[in-house]
Amino acid sequence: MKENTFRAEQKMQYIIEQFWLLYFNQFLFERGLITEEERNRMANRINNRIHPMKSLCSAVKRCSCNTNLPATLADTDIMQ
Repeated sequence: MKENTFRAEQKMQYIIEQFWLLYFNQFLFERGLITEEERNRMANRINNRIHPMKSLCSAVKRCSCNTNLPATLADTDIMQ
């Protein structure tokens, strides 16, 4: 039970980090501090960021390990 709670907390932390990175990237673009090309490149990097628990797994969207965490923000229920 404790391990499941820990994993759920890590999953939530990962989703929050992804959200804020994407939000700040958009914020910088809207303020004219970065170009559209820079914003798009950074958004791709943020969305392709692998969750730390998956770092030992193959770099694919769905990992075959049992961590049950999304590889990218696009894999979460928030983006569905």
